[in-house]
Amino acid sequence: MKLVSVKWEDSYMVEGWTETADLPAPKAKKCTSVGFLLADDPLGVTIAGHVCDDASQACGIMFIPHGAIEEIRDVWIGAQVYPPNAQVTE
Repeated sequence: MKLVSVKWEDSYMVEGWTETADLPAPKAKKCTSVGFLLADDPLGVTIAGHVCDDASQACGIMFIPHGAIEEIRDVWIGAQVYPPNAQVTE
């Protein structure tokens, strides 16, 4: 499984009832998430912050739709992608 950095634009919501004529200015934020790439499919990418050594379980799983993604980069530790036996489910 590859370790990746994903730069993406987050959405936002307005709390409670709001007059539509008084909508606030957009406040979307640029975000960066780092995790193990579990899947990259036509809808988006799924990353996890934690995985077991045998990759049978993961925790901190997050799905990011491709429409929000600006960039995906491999994270390198030393001279190689972590971990050395990197595999991606497509």
